[in-house]
Amino acid sequence: MEIKELITLVEQVYGVPIKYGNQCQQLSIAIFEQTGDYISFQTLRRFFGFIAHTGKTTVRTLDVLAKFCGFRHYQDFCIGFKNQKNIIDSFIVSNYNITLRKEEDLNYHYVCRNIAKLMYDDLALIEQNANFLTSSTVAQTYFFERFIFIDHLHNPIYKRALLLYKKNKNTLDATVFVDAVLYLANYLATGKAVKVPTSLSLKKLHLLHPFLQARVIGSYLISTQFSNTELTKIAFDYETKQHEFNTNEFPFFHWMMADYFLVCKMYKEAHKLLEIARKNYISQPTGWLETGYHETFDLLYIISLEAIGGTAEAKQLFIKLNKKHFHFIFAKYYTIRYLNLKQKLFPLTKNEEKELEELYVQTKFKWL
Repeated sequence: MEIKELITLVEQVYGVPIKYGNQCQQLSIAIFEQTGDYISFQTLRRFFGFIAHTGKTTVRTLDVLAKFCGFRHYQDFCIGFKNQKNIIDSFIVSNYNITLRKEEDLNYHYVCRNIAKLMYDDLALIEQNANFLTSSTVAQTYFFERFIFIDHLHNPIYKRALLLYKKNKNTLDATVFVDAVLYLANYLATGKAVKVPTSLSLKKLHLLHPFLQARVIGSYLISTQFSNTELTKIAFDYETKQHEFNTNEFPFFHWMMADYFLVCKMYKEAHKLLEIARKNYISQPTGWLETGYHETFDLLYIISLEAIGGTAEAKQLFIKLNKKHFHFIFAKYYTIRYLNLKQKLFPLTKNEEKELEELYVQTKFKWL
């Protein structure tokens, strides 16, 4: 029974989310006006969960609600919903089955971004297509690697998909990628620095992509298995090698590495690294970089600036930030950082305090 989906559709047709029980009174009137059928205020309150009940929703109630949404009856809605899911699944599979003529196809990248957003908002789509997504060489790159759902690292569906991707791709990069992000997620949820997985070996750093180099070094910073001084030296040694990769559109290594330094409260190191990036990396937009990366880079810089005593400048820079621009894959993660920083610079509103509490619950990143 697609009850949750019917609730969502009723809200969409009504035009307002049903967040309070007293809204059901007006909804009852709207349903009667549109369908000619009456559903009581109390029945709607039970349907939306404002009143606890153990019984099932009656077929008549479901039929009237489906009729309100434009269907003949509830069974018609279920058939339509199933067909819609099949269409979406077919669309996802057919898109990743495209044989790419060249990797740098910007339009294809944008299509994959939109599909990723679709799955970010509905993780059931990942679950339904997990075997295909984790086995397709195109989906491995254009879904798992390009659009890592930082906000969903503690969701069981997404975590299962990541582990299956790691198993099916079966490469050093894939193993390091998954083990590192899950290691970070575990630390942010528990505050416990467990032993770093053997897959994240410092001896193999030279074999890895710069993004992964930062994640491995960062994992050891969290774990405290090596001295911070030694790891900082390794980080800055690898910083000097980044210029070989000609990544002048965005300093990904610096951005990731600085984030780990900040997680470990190593503010001077983070600030120094970000200053190097600000000086040596000039943004030359090509269309590949998604909106939200430069905004979060600036956020990390302001966090480090405030922490080392540059409060006045931090305030001036902070007011220029717009958290609405953060990329959807890590919007919650960085919004937590944004609100924590604002709390140090300016008072939070009651709504912002509530938003921060909700974000901790949703992401489980209580140690951020």
